[in-house]
Amino acid sequence: MPVFKVSRGYEYSYIIRRPVSAPKAFVLFLHGWPSIGLEWHHQLDHFHNQGYAVIAPDLLGSGHTSRPADVDAYLLKDMAKDIVEILDHEQVVRFIGVGHDWGSSLLGRLAVYFPERIENLAFITVGYTPPGTRFDIDLVNEQSKQALGYAAFGYQDHRKRREATADGLGGLPTLAWYKANVRNLNYEAEKDIAEENKYLHYPTLYLTSAKDYIAVPRSMLPRMKPWVPDLEVQEIDSGHWAFLHYPEFGSLSHLHYIMATEQRRVSIPTVKDGDEWPSLFRIYLNCLTWILRKLVLLLTGPNEGHDLKVKIDTPGLGAGYVVCNIWLPRPTEETQAKHPLVLVLEGGVFVLGHPKDGRLNNRRIVDQTGAIVMSVNYAKAPRYPYPHALLQAYEVLRWSLTRSATLEGIYVDPLRVAIGGNSAGGNLTAALSLLLSFRSGPCSIFRDALPLDFKQVLHFMFYPSLELRLPYDLRLTRSTSDAQKHSLPAWMARAMEHSYLPPRVFKDDIFVFPVAASVDLLRELDIPPAVLFTGSLDCLKEEGFRYAQNLTKSGKEVIFHEFQGGTHGFSVKPQDGSTEAQAIYEECWARICHSLKEAFL
Repeated sequence: MPVFKVSRGYEYSYIIRRPVSAPKAFVLFLHGWPSIGLEWHHQLDHFHNQGYAVIAPDLLGSGHTSRPADVDAYLLKDMAKDIVEILDHEQVVRFIGVGHDWGSSLLGRLAVYFPERIENLAFITVGYTPPGTRFDIDLVNEQSKQALGYAAFGYQDHRKRREATADGLGGLPTLAWYKANVRNLNYEAEKDIAEENKYLHYPTLYLTSAKDYIAVPRSMLPRMKPWVPDLEVQEIDSGHWAFLHYPEFGSLSHLHYIMATEQRRVSIPTVKDGDEWPSLFRIYLNCLTWILRKLVLLLTGPNEGHDLKVKIDTPGLGAGYVVCNIWLPRPTEETQAKHPLVLVLEGGVFVLGHPKDGRLNNRRIVDQTGAIVMSVNYAKAPRYPYPHALLQAYEVLRWSLTRSATLEGIYVDPLRVAIGGNSAGGNLTAALSLLLSFRSGPCSIFRDALPLDFKQVLHFMFYPSLELRLPYDLRLTRSTSDAQKHSLPAWMARAMEHSYLPPRVFKDDIFVFPVAASVDLLRELDIPPAVLFTGSLDCLKEEGFRYAQNLTKSGKEVIFHEFQGGTHGFSVKPQDGSTEAQAIYEECWARICHSLKEAFL
C-alpha cells in the first residue's frame, strides 16, 4: 500500500487502483469506525472493473496510518485537508465521494471546505450534518428516547469526562473521533462558517438501512434534507454495515446513481407541437424538398434487391408507421437461428434518403457477416422534423427484438446489434447510439424498454453530419477550396438542414449535435465501439474528427480513418468510372465488414 506524509506530519496509507485507459471518474471511499480502507473491497473491485479509478485511505488512527494520541489531531477540518493533500499527490482534481459512518462526516467536510473538488456524493447509513452543529449528548439521548424508545448514544457520555482516562490503559486511537465530537472540538473550529457555505450543491445519494439502530433514517433524514437540494434517498433491508451485508447494493444499483450526474441533465427527445417554420418559408421548403426528392428517386433507380419489406407502427411519429427494407442471410437448416442485426440509416440531409440507396452495400454486409440488415425509410423533413426520424429508428430497433419480428421471419440476436449510416444517417447513428447508452436519468427509459440482454456492439459512420448547431455555410467556408468544390451547394444544404431543424428546436441538444456531448458525459455512457470514416475532400470531415476525438478522450474504443481523395458520398458505389473513387469505396466497405465480423464474434 502506498504511504504519503501530509503537511501535518502524519502518514496515511491508502489503496489506489487505476484502469488501463482514461478513468470514467475518480471515486474516493471513506470508511467508518472501527474499520480500514480495505472494508470497501467489494466496491473497489466493482468500480475498478467498470473503468473508474478508486482510492480508499486508512483514516487517521486506523490501519497503517499514523495514530496520534492528541484528540486535537482529529478535527474534521484538518483531516479533510489531509485527504486533499493525498489527492493532490495522486494528481486527482475532482472526485466522486462515498462515505460510511464517520467517513460520511469527513466527506461532508470535504464538500464544505473543498467544494470545487466534488463531483457527486454518497452517504451510507450516516447522513450529512452541516458544520457548526453543537453536539449535546444529553439532549440527543433524550430526543432519541422519545422518538425511538432508547438512547442512541447512551454509551458515549464518559468520553467527555476526564476520569474516563485518568489512568490510561492504551485503548483505541480512533476513539478520538468520538472524543473530539462529544467535546465539541469540531463545533468550535467550524462555528463561524457562513450558513450559505453549508449547503451541498451536488447530486447526493443517502443510502439508508432499515435495520440500523444507531444511524436511524427517520432521525437523520430531517436534519439532512434542508441542506441538500439535490438529494436521492434509497433504503435497503440491512444493518449498519450495509455494503458488507449486501455488497451488491453498494456496488451495483445504488451507487450508480451518483456516477451518472451528466446523464440526469439530458432531456428526452420528444415531438413538440409548433416545431415548424413560418408559413411562407415552410411552403418554400416543402416545394423545394419535394422536387429534390422526386429527382433523386428517379436517378437512383428502382427499389429492389431486398428480401423483405415490413411496415412497422410508430404512433405519433411520421405518418404513424415506417417502412423498412430487409436483407436476410441465406437460409440454413436451422430455420429459426438468430442472427446479428445491422440497422442502417441512409443519408440525404434528412430529406432525401431511401433504403434503396444502399442496396448493394447492404447485400455485401449480409453476405460477408451473416447479419440481418434493416434499412429504415424514416420520416423525412420538413413535414416531419427532428426528432421524428430518430425516434422512428428507435422504434424499428425495438420492434426487431419482439415476437412481431419473428412472425415475419426475422430472428435477431439481441447480443449482437450494430447501427450505421452515412452523412445525415451518420448523425442519426450517433444520436441513436447515444440514446441507447443512458443507464440513468430521463433518457434511460429507452434502454430500459429493450430486452435485458440487448447489447449494441458497434456503430459505424461515414462522413457524418454532427455539427448542426453551426450553419452549413460556415462549415463549408472553413473547409479547403478543394473540399468546397466537391460539396453540396450552400443554398441546397442550408434549406434541407433548416427543414430538419425548425427554429424552436434546441440545437445544442446532443441528439441533434452529437459533438456537443461532453467528455464527462461520454465517460458515463455505455457507448459501443465506433468506426468513423471521413474524406479529405469533404467539408464535414472536421466534425467527424472532433466526435471521434471526444470518444477517444472519454476512453471509448474508436477506429478513425480519413480517406485521402475521399469526397462526401465515397461509401456509395461510384458511377463515373473513377479508379480512385472505386478503390476508396472497396476499401471502406472491406474495413466495415471486417469490423462487423469482429464485433459479432
